[in-house]
Amino acid sequence: ERLQELEKQREELEIRLLSVETQKSADTEFRDSARAVASFILGFEESFRNATLFNKKALLKKVISNVVVDRKQSLIHLSTRLIPPVTPTLEYLLKKETAATKVVTAGCSGGRT
Repeated sequence: ERLQELEKQREELEIRLLSVETQKSADTEFRDSARAVASFILGFEESFRNATLFNKKALLKKVISNVVVDRKQSLIHLSTRLIPPVTPTLEYLLKKETAATKVVTAGCSGGRT
């Protein structure tokens, strides 16, 4: 009877450990992605300014997802990818390389969540 209880506890602990390891891996992936996005956003203007024509086109393709040309009305419609605004917090996270520690709501992110 005691042995069964211990085996059950062990199974529960193994499940918890797997859950913690999975969460840790997800946090790391999120932090790496956030760092890459922040680096891209903060360096975009300078990168674009110093890029060759070919590289400028590649940079624009990363930001603009769709271009529709209406020749009859002489209009061009651009669809941009959703890019988070550059904030002091974003700059701080990039410099310190730490994960975000609080949940961001639509109200404090300008409705971009």
